[in-house]
Amino acid sequence: DYFNTRELSQFAWALARACPPSKYRQDALLALAQVFIDRLNSIKLKQDFSTQALANVVWAMAKTETRIPKLFHQIALELEPRVFECNAQDLSNTVYAYAFVGFEAPALFEAIAAVAPLKIHHFKTQELANTAWAFATAYIVNLRRKKISTTSCHHCSSNTAHLLDAIAHESTPRLITFKPQELANLAWAFSKLEGYAFRKRSDFIAAISQSARINIKNLDPHHLTVLIYSFAKAGIADASFFADLAMEIRSKRHLFNEISKTQLRQAALFLRHRAPHISLPDFFDGTTTTLFSNNATTVHYYQQLQQRGRPPPPTQQQLAIDMRRFDYLKRKRDEAGKDKYSSSSSGRQSSERRLQ
Repeated sequence: DYFNTRELSQFAWALARACPPSKYRQDALLALAQVFIDRLNSIKLKQDFSTQALANVVWAMAKTETRIPKLFHQIALELEPRVFECNAQDLSNTVYAYAFVGFEAPALFEAIAAVAPLKIHHFKTQELANTAWAFATAYIVNLRRKKISTTSCHHCSSNTAHLLDAIAHESTPRLITFKPQELANLAWAFSKLEGYAFRKRSDFIAAISQSARINIKNLDPHHLTVLIYSFAKAGIADASFFADLAMEIRSKRHLFNEISKTQLRQAALFLRHRAPHISLPDFFDGTTTTLFSNNATTVHYYQQLQQRGRPPPPTQQQLAIDMRRFDYLKRKRDEAGKDKYSSSSSGRQSSERRLQ
């Protein structure tokens, strides 16, 4: 009662930003969450919440992986009719927080998609990348929930498509200023949005690849892996670009831990099946045979993800799903090849018996 809503939201933001993970931090955030819920339930007190305070609260909870459905639901209801009051940072932080914790708020996302294009010129590079990532994540979650193919173009609203067009248009001349993580988020988001009606999508992803090539020395293992996967999925067929990525991976091989190695194996496997016309460098072949002689690393890694308190990040989930699918397809092709060989062999043997 001694602190107003603005001060409490700033305190939550500071805990998430500066305080290292600990039981004390988590207890403090849970206590704050209950205070926010109580105040949002009060007709008088909830008027004290500014849109910035609401955005700070959900961002802090997402940053610390504190998923409290009741709080996220109430903030979504409070923010939806007030999105016109939000600035670019509030809009970006809000959608990023909801997507990161995996809380569905379609009405809020639709409202933000309608407003954000009007303020797109005020978005910083991080806000552009995070907003695209958030809408792509929400789009995928929605399609999976409805069991709809990601290639369907009839389930991305016109507001969302308009926002994505605006992000692409605003980002293109500024791509050289994007940081590696921001480029990776943009590439992943637009590669996953196969179903929305953006006619120049491939051109935009190609522009991202050119910027990534310029900044290639600054890419860490995670960035390299996500970019390989994203460009392969988007149909980028520049063999020389993938060769450059492979050379950079080779020079940074010592930086790859078990998680990034697993992601790289999955990305390389996806590239091999998605773009078979590309002549893969030897390093990629070695990735799937030498570094990963079996699936033990992948299985162990995925088990670790499932043991977390929240679902694995969407990129890692999709990589694991794709790898399992392509392993299955490879086994089916191998079995079909064996059956064909055995049938042709039996045919030759019967012909030889008849000749005898």
